[in-house]
Amino acid sequence: MTPGGEAGLNYLCAGLRAYFGHVDPYMRTMAGLLSQGRPANEIMDILRMEEAKPADRFVHAERNDPCPCGSGRKYKKCHGAA
Repeated sequence: MTPGGEAGLNYLCAGLRAYFGHVDPYMRTMAGLLSQGRPANEIMDILRMEEAKPADRFVHAERNDPCPCGSGRKYKKCHGAA
């Protein structure tokens, strides 16, 4: 049942909707790996490589700009710290 009482329709609470929205790209990547005959755990290597790349949003940040990560701190005190 839906929140409005309509029968026959599926309904996800906001928490589950957020969870599935978060994991969707990772699940699609793993499905692609499996369809290529590769093990699904290769996603960890893919994620490590992506994490090692400098994010474009940090490339143009100046020392006194707000940090692009959204922390509210200056870039030099957050991701720009040596």
